Amino acid sequence: MRRLEPEAVVQMREAVSRFLNDISEFVNSEGIVRTSNSQAASEESSFQEAEAVHTVQSQGATLVEVAGDHTGALVKMLQVPIETIAPWSAGRAVLEASALATWLLDPSIDVRTRVGRSLSFRYEGLYQQVKFLRSVGSADVKKAQERIDLVEQEAVNMGFRPVRDGRDRRNGIGQQMPSITDLVRLMLHEESLYRLASAVTHAHFWALRHLSFRLVTSQQPQLPGEQRAMQKGAAPDGIALLLFSVVQAFARALWFQCLYYGWNRDHLSGVLDGVHDRLGAREQVRFWKSK
Repeated sequence: MRRLEPEAVVQMREAVSRFLNDISEFVNSEGIVRTSNSQAASEESSFQEAEAVHTVQSQGATLVEVAGDHTGALVKMLQVPIETIAPWSAGRAVLEASALATWLLDPSIDVRTRVGRSLSFRYEGLYQQVKFLRSVGSADVKKAQERIDLVEQEAVNMGFRPVRDGRDRRNGIGQQMPSITDLVRLMLHEESLYRLASAVTHAHFWALRHLSFRLVTSQQPQLPGEQRAMQKGAAPDGIALLLFSVVQAFARALWFQCLYYGWNRDHLSGVLDGVHDRLGAREQVRFWKSK
């Protein structure tokens, strides 16, 4: 049977749930779209292909929504009786989506770099689509491959060089796509947690043993050899770490979107301070304070 989580973890879960409500109100108050005097608007008017900038904005906004959706799922999984394995997969998904969103919406890069990143993400998605279509025996494989050729030609027309490996095979468009692990490390500084969440997702026993199961300490059943019975039971410290890191990752993606779209940063700063206050976070981890 699953064990009831300690009161501290309950409070953290409730803090994250309130955070999601506050974020929903914030985004609705901003009207979702970028402002006319924002960096996003400036890039639209200055770059040779405004549609390429629109694509980045769509990709980034969708990724922020993905991160938020998985954060909401994580909160629901931690309602009693809690799930002990699935939260780590949801947390991993938040880290992935947040890393990609911050990579695309980073306000410190120029528009050409941003479009190059967008193109590489588009290529990765189209390449995965080709592999999916092949796996189901679809006749649309050729169309999907032609779509990749078309996107590459668009990139060339914008002045990007074809991306090839040592054997002259295409392995990107605009630039070569970094691995998701590299992006989580670069954009979120959460490589170790991402690897831990991945280990749970991939059912590696060393991670499951410490984070999702507990040794049965009473009425141990008779098992062959030296086997010991285990039962599901979340590690409170692990769940607390996961919740805090998920909030940090999602908050960073939202903050980058806010800066890039020209939204009210004081409003969002107040929301982020609120959830970090409720989580008992130190001032040093409040990255938005240095912007």
